[in-house]
This record gives sequence, C-alpha cells and structure tokens, in this order.
Amino acid sequence: MDFSHKTMIHPTRLMRSDSNANRAFSAPANINTGLEDDFDCGLKVLPCIGEKMGLKKFANVGVFIFLSAMLGLLQAIAFAYFKGTASVWSRQYNFNNEVTDWLIYSCDVFGGAFSLLISYWGNRIHRASWLGALSIFHAISAATLIIPELYHPGTAENPNVTQVALESGFCVKNSHQNQLAIDQDGSMYIALVLICIYQMLQSFTTVSFLTHGITYIDDHIGDLNKSPIIICILLLAYEIGKPIGSYLTWVPIVFNQKLFVSFAWLNVVILMFIVGFFITLFPRKLPCNIIKKAASTILDQTNNSEGSNNIPQIDTGFLATFRRVFINRIVILNAIAATLMSIAITNFSLLSNEFFRTRFVDTSSTRDYRSTLATGMNPGLIMQPITSSVVMMSGFIISKFKPGATYLATWNVAIYILIAMSFGSYGFLNCEEDVFNDYNRLQTYCNNGCNCNTRVFSPVCAGNKTYFSPCWAGCPDKTFTGCSCSNLPISEGSCNAEKCAYIKIFAQSSAVLTDGLLSSGIITHLLITLRAIPETDKALALGLHYTFIKLLPYVPFKIFYNLVKDSLCLTSDNDECHFYRDSFPTVLSSVTLTLMILAAAVALTLVFFVKDLSLYEVPEKEMKPIPLDRIDEQNEGEGDPMMRRGMNSSGGTLYSESDIDRGLRETEF
Repeated sequence: MDFSHKTMIHPTRLMRSDSNANRAFSAPANINTGLEDDFDCGLKVLPCIGEKMGLKKFANVGVFIFLSAMLGLLQAIAFAYFKGTASVWSRQYNFNNEVTDWLIYSCDVFGGAFSLLISYWGNRIHRASWLGALSIFHAISAATLIIPELYHPGTAENPNVTQVALESGFCVKNSHQNQLAIDQDGSMYIALVLICIYQMLQSFTTVSFLTHGITYIDDHIGDLNKSPIIICILLLAYEIGKPIGSYLTWVPIVFNQKLFVSFAWLNVVILMFIVGFFITLFPRKLPCNIIKKAASTILDQTNNSEGSNNIPQIDTGFLATFRRVFINRIVILNAIAATLMSIAITNFSLLSNEFFRTRFVDTSSTRDYRSTLATGMNPGLIMQPITSSVVMMSGFIISKFKPGATYLATWNVAIYILIAMSFGSYGFLNCEEDVFNDYNRLQTYCNNGCNCNTRVFSPVCAGNKTYFSPCWAGCPDKTFTGCSCSNLPISEGSCNAEKCAYIKIFAQSSAVLTDGLLSSGIITHLLITLRAIPETDKALALGLHYTFIKLLPYVPFKIFYNLVKDSLCLTSDNDECHFYRDSFPTVLSSVTLTLMILAAAVALTLVFFVKDLSLYEVPEKEMKPIPLDRIDEQNEGEGDPMMRRGMNSSGGTLYSESDIDRGLRETEF
C-alpha cells in the first residue's frame, strides 16, 4: 500500500508537548471528545495513590490481564475451599442439610439476582474500581469467618458436634442416643450471618470479574483478534483455581487446624486483598484507548459538515440500555440456549447424589466430608485438566483460525447435541431391580430396638437381599458378625455392587465428556454476545446472560425439580428423603434430556441470525480522506498552538483512521 501521498499522525502528536512532566490530552478547541473524565487515578477514596507510588508506567492492558487472572485464580480457590469443607463447617455449627445446601448455592442466587445492577452501575461508574473494591470487600468478609471459630472449640479433625450413636450406621441397643442433644451456642447464628455475607460478596465479585474484567480487557486489547485467547487466559486461571482449592481442604485436617484460621485460607485472603487493591488503581480507560477514541471522535466530528451537534448520542440510562440488550435477538437467543442447558445440568447435578444412590446404589454420595473427598477426587483429577485444556485450546483455535459467527454458532449446536447423546447413554441405564426389594419394609422384628434411621446409607448384602445399612440388618459392628436379621454371610455393598460400579464408571466418563464439551462452548458464547452489542452495552449484556444461567436454574426450575423429587420419595426421616422410588432416576433423566434438546433447538435458531455478525477486527481499509485544513479551520484563532503547528506542517495533506490505528499499535504493551 502506497502511503507517499499521506503523512501519518502518531498518537504523540495528539498530546500537549509544552511539558515533559505533564502531557495531557488535547483536541481541537471546539470538538467535544467526551473523554475528559476517563483518564483518572482509579478509586476515588485512594486519590492518585498510584501516581505517588510511581505506578503510572504499569497502567497498561498487560498488567491488568495479569492481575485479573490472579484474581480469578484466588476467587476459584476460595470458592472450592469453602464448598469442599461444607460438611465440616455445617456439622461444626449444626446446620442441617437443607440449610447447608442453601448456603453453598446462595452464591449463584445472589449473583443472578444482582447481576444486572452490578454490571450496569460498575460499567457506568468505573469498571476497574468496582472490580478491585468488591475484591477487597470479599477478602474482608472471608477474614470475618474466623470470628465464630474463635469462640468455637472444634477443629476440622474434631468438630464440636455430639457424635451420637444414631449416626454410626450400626445397631446399638439399650442406648440413650435419642435423648442426646446436639450442642448449640451463639456461634451458630453468628456463623450463619457471616457466611451469608461472605457468599453475597463472593457472588458480587464473580459478577464483576466476568462483566467488568472481561469487557475492560476486550475494550483495551487493541487487536480484537487476540481477544478470544486473552479471555481464555482469565477463564483458565479460574479453572485452575478449583482443584487447588479442593486440595487445600486437606490442610486443616493434616495440621489439625480450624477451617478458616488455617494458613491456606489466610494466605488466599491476604493475596486477594492485595490484588484487589492494585486493580482499584487502574483508570477508567487506559491511555492508549483514550488516544484512539479521541482520534476517532475527531475524525467523526470533522467528517460531519454540521459539526458535532448532529452526531447521535447513545442513551446510557439503565432502562434504555436494558431495552437495547433485551430486544437484541442474537444476545437473547444465545442466553436462552445457554440457560436451558444450564437448567438441565445444574438441577441434575444438585440431585446427582439421589440419582446415583437410587440407580446405582452408590454409597459415595453420602455427605461425609472425608468420604466425599476421597471418592470425588479421581473424577476431579481427570475433569479439571480436561476442562482447562479445552478452554485454552478453544481460545487458541478461534484466535488463530478466526472462524465466522455461523461456524461458532453451529459448534454450539453440535455441543448441545453431543451432550444430550452422552447424557442419554447413561441416564436410563439401570442395575437389577431386585436390589431395592427390601427398602420399602425396613423396620422388621429382627432390628427392633436398634434405633436405626435412614440418614446413613451404607448398604450391605445378605444372600440376595440388600439392606439399607448394617443397622437395618441387625449388625452391631463393622465385622458383620452376630447380625440378627440374617444367618448368611454379610458383605459390604449392594448385592449387585460390581455391575452397578461398571455402569457408574461409564456415567462418570460421560460426565467428564459433558464438562469438556461445555468448556469448549464458553468462549463461543461470550464472543458472540460481545460482538452483537455496542461497546457501551457489553457489560449489561454479560450481566443479563449471567442472570439467566445462574438465577433461573435455582429459583423457578429448582422448585419444579424438587416437586418431582418429593413426589417420588420412598424412605424419609424427619421430613428429609433418603431414598427414592425406582422411577425417580427415569423421570429425572427424561426432564433433563428434554431441556437439553430444547437448548439445541434454540442454538440452531441462533445460527440463522449471526451470519452477518463480525467477530474480529475489521480489515484495514482506506476511509474517505479528510483534509487537515478542515480541522485547522475549526481551530483557527483558538485551540492549542502546538496542535495546529503539528497539523499545518503537512500543508493540508490527508490522513485516514487506519493510519492512526497503526500508530497506536506502536504504543501498546
């Protein structure tokens, strides 16, 4: 391309040069760029502390990507650690199973409920400051979880809960276990309040990370072709943090420490606070972005023969922004498809313990802390590396080969179809039905006085009969001798344990495949949403997407799933169901598979709307040349003399926006 007839204006020509120490943005005097307030010093309560610490040189997108990735890593570690130790702190503070489940998943509910407000106001006010400030508050709330433990004598190894005989699973006669009361104290209520606050701030930080962090980087990356791989780096950091957090749950047990006073938890809290602090120091817009937008504004307003008054202004009010997002067919269809799949997988996962217990007589689905870790570790060891690898590979492939929007949308359809096929391959498999023959008549004369309950599911086999637990078989201890309900040898596990184990392995392999397929579609969904909406609306579009996939699965649809579950309960104790009818897994699988098929249908509809959607940077093309003397005429007698001299030195030569873009790339990173 011949540039002999043009003079490229370097970005530094748009800066005042009267002071080497203080170079401020300058534009023609009567052209309003609207960027006067964008170059700030970050969080207002920390006025220009970054300048005083000499951190201005780090105000670039590369440093922000690093800090955001670190924040995502720490968030995932804290999330996995908190969830992985749930059965310990629930026993420690005497929370029942329903309360514990609500506390664990309240993070998603809080995030979905407040996602629209957080994404909109954070984007309107200051994305970096909101992300950093919420991270700081999240770290502080994590530190407050120490408070109830300081007044509670229990540790992860020995929680302060009365371990009564009724939880042993064996027949213990002539005991006073029914009269034993579980110790309670004020720390229970303090812990409940602090955990709720912690989960709320955890959800707010996650929303900000996904809506403010990703859009901030996407707006400043310079080369949109790099955006997919950069976003994948953030998601990869989050995925890596999950197994790290799971492994750290062993630290309190190994060192016999309290959960939230362990050095593993405290180090994560401190690092999160530090990373959040540095993120708050970033300006609303980075210098390179301000220069580019200013140059683009000058070109747009100079091209307008009437001046800047006729340039349309976008209404940035909440209702106007929400309306633009909500009527965008691409954004809504993309969100609905992901939401239907999220509803199916989320609710099936919430009931997976009940599914595997009923279908495969699975004993690993109990809520015991150490047994859950031990049995859930192996699938996790396989799933997490696969998920991380797929996320990174998808970003690399998209950045390298730049497939069009139609191809990405078609891939989403293929993902959903493969997931539905994978789920259907094991969702309707079954062990022999005679495994369950004795579950509806547990109480017999032989186990009278054993004080058995259905809270401990630990099946044993006596001949061809499977008993709910050793207690129901009348066994006094784990040697399985002297069992009052059978003279035959008794073995641990169901009578069809081997067959059920093979089917469960197949089911777990399919679950790993499902997780990998979903991971490959994360970046495709994000990219389609980011490119289908104006820059000012991207954060709210992602916020709406997050609301759909996090709130809807829990509020309306979880209620529906629970109604189905309760109607098929077979064995209950204290209003809590512990075993279900044979038809429960089939009904659950049918509802889940139907939602997956609907998700694939909506994703297929989306393919027809994205054919004209541009996902990557528009190839360089010459814009209509603009005489520089037209800008000089607007500044005649006013404006910055240095600015006019720089322009007039070309003698009225011509330039284009692509020239400015090339100059900007020389200054990035």
